[in-house]
Amino acid sequence: MNNYSTLFKKDIWTLKNYVLELKRNPKRLIIYIIYLLWFLMIAFNGINAINRQKEVDFNFSLGPQILGALFITLITGLLIFSLYKGIKESSTFFSMGDVHFLFPSPISPKKILLYNMIKYSLFYLMVYGFVTAAIIPSITNFVKIDINYIPFMYLGFIGGVIVIEPLRFLIFSIGTKYRIQSVIQNIIYGFIGAFIIFILGNMLYYGNIIDGVLKGLNSPIINFLPLIGWSKIIFMVPIAGFNTYTIIAMALEILLIVLCVFLAYYTADDYYEDVIGITQTRTMRKRNKKIGNTKTPRFFVRKDKDIKVRGKRKGPMALFWKSKIQYQRTDLNVYFSMFTVILLVIAIVIGIIASKNGAGSFIMYIANGFLAYMIFIFSATTVANHELSKPYIYLIPGTTFKKIFAVHAIDVIRMLINAIVFNIALGILVKGSIFTIIMFSIFIVSFYILNLSSNFIVRVLFPSKLDQKVLTLFFLMIQFLFIILPGGIVGAISVLLFHSGFAFFVGVSVVNIIEITILLLLSNLIFSNMEWR
Repeated sequence: MNNYSTLFKKDIWTLKNYVLELKRNPKRLIIYIIYLLWFLMIAFNGINAINRQKEVDFNFSLGPQILGALFITLITGLLIFSLYKGIKESSTFFSMGDVHFLFPSPISPKKILLYNMIKYSLFYLMVYGFVTAAIIPSITNFVKIDINYIPFMYLGFIGGVIVIEPLRFLIFSIGTKYRIQSVIQNIIYGFIGAFIIFILGNMLYYGNIIDGVLKGLNSPIINFLPLIGWSKIIFMVPIAGFNTYTIIAMALEILLIVLCVFLAYYTADDYYEDVIGITQTRTMRKRNKKIGNTKTPRFFVRKDKDIKVRGKRKGPMALFWKSKIQYQRTDLNVYFSMFTVILLVIAIVIGIIASKNGAGSFIMYIANGFLAYMIFIFSATTVANHELSKPYIYLIPGTTFKKIFAVHAIDVIRMLINAIVFNIALGILVKGSIFTIIMFSIFIVSFYILNLSSNFIVRVLFPSKLDQKVLTLFFLMIQFLFIILPGGIVGAISVLLFHSGFAFFVGVSVVNIIEITILLLLSNLIFSNMEWR
């Protein structure tokens, strides 16, 4: 027990260092307070969304089935990917600091492993609690949720995710210790094959692809699958209600988590040699990603062949050429990506479901709004790794506008193609007008450009790379208050004036274009400020 108290003291000392850093830099305390306020705002928004359901008559009967199918797909995908990765490499709960400081210590490596697994589990409880709160407003768009059972939705989601890393570690440990990697791999392939056959059987039985997939993924048989089915039963309690099966599923899931942790602890003999390797690899990946020296495939697409570079470019256009070559090497095409294909498939599925349920073109509002929300979340997290954050950007001759254009041109073109493909496919199936398709494509692209452009403001306020790394959520808050909120206000006013939901997206698009223009006009001032810092 003394060893665990020593590890706990080490984390307390680390926490004290953060407190001392706050004393030296008090402005960060304001940021943490804003974090708390933002989380409370998300929680409040989720509660309001649930309360508004009482005033809405839901005719979208497939809502619970779609949500259940999405949850099963997510958990199953994460589980299969984790198990397959576990055959080849170990999971890691450590940083390079832990590798250099803890492993040479006299503390038992097994105790270090157990302590860090528990610590990371507690961390995941906090992080995924935020994720659950953030997705509740989106879920309430198509299903009714009982607010009294919201904690079960959180427990179902976190229970399915929290066991993945210990299970991956256990798979690697057992596979290497008993030399049964091929057996585990065959079991995984067998599970995938059985899962696909089960879904195909449902398609044939119901005579329809969509009905077969939805009813297959929501079949009572799925609920008996360890981890996958148990997590779904718990996650769907706010929608399906609480019953005896919920208690059984919770007990089995807790038992599975404890069992995985215990077996990982029991089989962890000389694990640190493998963990050191994977920890170093992970650290190198982050370092290479930060400096842009990476050949990581996008969506499992890799091109190992050498790319022939024809011609040379000077000045800012060299940045344009660099982006073009990188996408040509790591994606399907310079302008088309796997993301384009995924959006096309999603649009077709949504369009078929919406047309069968009489949702009409209204589904385009929800789909494009959700897509814009995802763009806001993920594009804002690229501040620290963005090309414009590199010091050499100031040494390249050329105007600021040309540099901005060169850096963003390929990304904007790709997003425009994605938006057009998505809205054309969806618009054809739900019989949307050409004007609607064009307007929603402009809305998505303007939203994307605005998020990229707003990174300039973030870097002016926080030029430190450390701040950019740890203050991602604060960046989202800044962008929401000063970039997105004005468009939302104008969009709401447009709805009141024209009595049309479509007017909201037109109003937001107009404001986005105005804000992009203002940021471009101020680009010289912003860049000069960043360069001096």
